[in-house]
Amino acid sequence: MKDDADAFTQELRLKFGAKSNSERQREYRRRQLESNLTQRLDLRIDAGVYKQLNELAQRKGLTKREILEQLIKSGRACK
Repeated sequence: MKDDADAFTQELRLKFGAKSNSERQREYRRRQLESNLTQRLDLRIDAGVYKQLNELAQRKGLTKREILEQLIKSGRACK
């Protein structure tokens, strides 16, 4: 929680240019939007399927995004 009366922390932040998590996230999202290389996908799926996706990703050492992209590109997702 940010304390506006905490002059020391504010001074350090100004001195070292530290960014808050929300500032870093805002910049990341802005860069992603500007790049036009990716699109954001928000969805809800069955809890059991989500668990399987997590297990598959961990077993393969990949991210959930990588698993989904591979499935879709291979065409196996629609069989």
